[in-house]
Amino acid sequence: MASGENAILCKTFEANGDLSDYQYRFVKLETAGTVAICGNGEAPIGILQNDPEDGEQANVMLMGISNLVAHAAIAVNETIGSQASGRGVTVSADTNTYNAVALEAATDQDDEIKVLLTSGIQYRSA
Repeated sequence: MASGENAILCKTFEANGDLSDYQYRFVKLETAGTVAICGNGEAPIGILQNDPEDGEQANVMLMGISNLVAHAAIAVNETIGSQASGRGVTVSADTNTYNAVALEAATDQDDEIKVLLTSGIQYRSA
């Protein structure tokens, strides 16, 4: 079910809510061990690989190369975090943490691009 040619680590969770319109978006881990769509600035656990409804199995890529839906234009090699509805958005050192690096460019909202998941790397000051 993983989209990327380099799926290193995927795990199945229970969907917390209807995620059928959120394939290839960031998801977060809930306290009950379920996953829900990630919001603006929240810490994602990975990228949803399928389109489950509430209570169904959600396949989440935790590490590797995956597709991701963009919130806006993103350049190759830019660092990415979560925006509303789990879409990827460019983040900077001011944001402190990023969760993926763009391997392809997005020119507009809802473009689907390949990204390398980084599992929440923090920027370091020079």
